[in-house]
Amino acid sequence: MATATSYARGGHLRAAGWRVPRSRGALSGVLLVLLGIWGGLIPFVGPHFGYSYTPEVTWTMTWGRLWLEVVPAAAVVLGGLTTLGSTNRAAALWGSWLAALGGAWFLVGPSISQLWSHGVSQAGTPTGATTVSRVAQEIGFFYGLGVVVLFLAASALGRLSVVGIRDANAAIARQEAEEAAAEEAAAQQRAVVEQQQAEEARLAETREAEDAKQAEQTQRMRSAEQARLAASEATAERTAAKQAAEQPTGRHADTTATEADEPGGTRGSLRSKLPTQFGRRKSATREESAELAASSGADDTK
Repeated sequence: MATATSYARGGHLRAAGWRVPRSRGALSGVLLVLLGIWGGLIPFVGPHFGYSYTPEVTWTMTWGRLWLEVVPAAAVVLGGLTTLGSTNRAAALWGSWLAALGGAWFLVGPSISQLWSHGVSQAGTPTGATTVSRVAQEIGFFYGLGVVVLFLAASALGRLSVVGIRDANAAIARQEAEEAAAEEAAAQQRAVVEQQQAEEARLAETREAEDAKQAEQTQRMRSAEQARLAASEATAERTAAKQAAEQPTGRHADTTATEADEPGGTRGSLRSKLPTQFGRRKSATREESAELAASSGADDTK
């Protein structure tokens, strides 16, 4: 358990090595951006108030102004913005190094430019009327500006190169929050799956109940139909028996008449009527049974 915890802590610290809060390089980044803007604009606006290098013309681009002032100023601004806005340690360090290179070029650029401009500084010469003004121009255009940029870039590099306790604790808290969010998402996914399974089971039970109910209704309808058929058959048999009783055959009529003429004809007439009455009672009993079956089938259907 302790080994796993130590390993997790080590992973958090490694993650902390690449993430930094934006506040770590915020002040240095803002100052670097402002100094870069100063270094890139002062050659073009300085002649308005007598603070410039030759040529003393506003908003005029020369090779000296391009390579010795605009290019390093752009590097300082870009490095300051990267240091200011990045939460990745590597990107912030890269921005600090870029700003430091721009500051170094402000310092050594005027001297190095003599190599390709026949021993004369391509930056030109200060236009100040006094020694103090010329020194102020050199400091504001190149040497003082480069020193301040280098100082700020080095300060940012130092702050960004160290993994502090606050960074480690922030990385641990961030990792734990991410793990908690992942567990919550997994729990929600499991809940959704379980809900879907319960819904499917409920639908299956509903379908089974509907099938059973439909089968029961079908069976009741079949029973009622069979009862109606039995009642129809019984009614037909009763009707046939009634017709047979009302319309006797000729032979049976002669026998009845003969028995009526003979002494004791009344007894013979009773004997002839017994089968007919027995048949009628049997048909009535069968009809009543069929009617009872039909009524019970109709009640089951309802």
